[in-house]
Amino acid sequence: MLGVVEKLKNRAFLMVIKVKTDDLRFPIIIPIPLPLVEDIIISICRLGRYGFKILPKLQKHFRFNFDEYHEFWSIKVKGEVILEAIIELVHQLQYFGQFTLVEVKDEDTHVSIRLY
Repeated sequence: MLGVVEKLKNRAFLMVIKVKTDDLRFPIIIPIPLPLVEDIIISICRLGRYGFKILPKLQKHFRFNFDEYHEFWSIKVKGEVILEAIIELVHQLQYFGQFTLVEVKDEDTHVSIRLY
């Protein structure tokens, strides 16, 4: 039972996007539940997977020869592997606990994405 509590204790549940500019008095803070982010990424990857399957079938509707672009169509397998890796990466983010995913600073703008 203690192992389960420890896993939940170190888990991240929110992705917080914070945007601060010199023009704004207060920063814009957008909290997004991490499972929602995971579901959105999974949906986008599934659409990409269908795109990899549909694009070669659409070649009969175009007038130019797709055989010249054989290297482009050969990335199909690699693309699906990359999409699966992205899904797994986003799923595993919640188990790393709290950390800063992205932090970008400019002269007058500061954007950060943190997991809490």
